Amino acid sequence: MDEFYNKHYIRTDENDNIVKGFSDAFEQSQDGDICINEQGGYQFRLVPGGEENPPLFDDEGNPLYRWNGQKAIKV
Repeated sequence: MDEFYNKHYIRTDENDNIVKGFSDAFEQSQDGDICINEQGGYQFRLVPGGEENPPLFDDEGNPLYRWNGQKAIKV
């Protein structure tokens, strides 16, 4: 039996701030979304082995991460 994986995606704003993260178990990607993991689990993780569904904004609504073209970096 083949293993099943979910893809994990991020969505960025015009400044490359990560404004959304999701697994294709819950939502389908749109044009412009970035696949960051093709062999992920059911729940979204920003980094492999990281926290499930991590917060992407601080308490004031500011993005916590930016996409540098290869990975998420803390702002």
